Amino acid sequence: MTLMALCLSVAITTSGYATTLPDIPEPLKNGTGAIDNNGVIYVGLGTAGTSWYKIDLKKQHKDWERIKSFPGGAREQSVSVFLNDELYVFGGVGKKNSESPLQVYSDVYKYSPVKNTWQKVDTISPVGLTGHTE
Repeated sequence: MTLMALCLSVAITTSGYATTLPDIPEPLKNGTGAIDNNGVIYVGLGTAGTSWYKIDLKKQHKDWERIKSFPGGAREQSVSVFLNDELYVFGGVGKKNSESPLQVYSDVYKYSPVKNTWQKVDTISPVGLTGHTE
């Protein structure tokens, strides 16, 4: 399921009817996203680099708003979830720079919507299957 299809299905689920959302300010592929208990969708990373955006589905005039950039560096295929009113981002894959090899990240970050701040969590995420072959 693409990120835009996910956003549309969330919009249908939370509002009871289909609604068209405005385009995200920059292309976003292989990123991640989550929705909080108040109907606010958060999307970021992937081809958007370290950028993150949010949109409030309950507002009359819906528009994407940029939030604080992700401090863990650009990455793709991360997983995110809302838990206890904070957004958690797990792992992903990426490069430190254009010459470095692709690496699998096992770090975890959390975002506080109230403070608009990111914080690295002192733990590691489960090992994923990125690049796994038999």
